[in-house]
Amino acid sequence: MPKGDRLKLKADPKDEKTFDEIIKEIIIKGNELKATLPNESLPELRASYRYQKWLKQVMDNNPYCCDICGISPFNTLGIELHIHHIKSFSKYPDLRFDVNNGEILCASCHRMLHSFGE
Repeated sequence: MPKGDRLKLKADPKDEKTFDEIIKEIIIKGNELKATLPNESLPELRASYRYQKWLKQVMDNNPYCCDICGISPFNTLGIELHIHHIKSFSKYPDLRFDVNNGEILCASCHRMLHSFGE
């Protein structure tokens, strides 16, 4: 069988992808979904490039201050800022890397928010 005549799988009559193209898409989608699988450990997830990229995007898209109280390390020494998932990290795995699901909070507001629940 010539190389270009690979088996064609048709889900849609207009869609003529080769078997290799379909497998490649499945692998890519599998890697994207890997972070939502139960066997993915939290430290591995937080160390991942995707998570680090999300943190940077949230920081770049927001002023460098707490979204609740407005405190900033630029005007108050010793302030620690955290990136917080607005929709729960564990309950909404599909939003873990959505830049619109992140906000910047100071350590005190972050602690208070989690103490009173969400």
